[in-house]
Amino acid sequence: MATKLQTGERPLDFFNITTAVSGVRAKGAPVDLLVPASGAVAQFNAIGINKNAPHPNAARLLAEFALSQEMQTAFAAAGVYPVRGGIASSNGLPDINSTKLIELDLAAALKERDQILNWWSENTGFKYR
Repeated sequence: MATKLQTGERPLDFFNITTAVSGVRAKGAPVDLLVPASGAVAQFNAIGINKNAPHPNAARLLAEFALSQEMQTAFAAAGVYPVRGGIASSNGLPDINSTKLIELDLAAALKERDQILNWWSENTGFKYR
């Protein structure tokens, strides 16, 4: 979707991954990533280690490195929100600490999925199917 925003095919875009927005910004596209004052639902990622990993110690080392100050700083530079405190967001991302996060009731959202998607489509003009 960020590509259509970058080329001007769309005047605005929704549901962008921060790295996609950071990437088009780095190429000089005049775009910004904004979060409504009313808030937004955040998508978080995780790192896990399979209990049957053939090399569990190597997996733990990778997980520790991914969460290290060094790697979180590199992630921030690439347009990913860092999970460690003291590392500023970069590439024009809104400050996560001053962003209102909305709790998602996933069970209710899934139950009302079609109604929510129809409302979204009617109000934004973006088709989901």
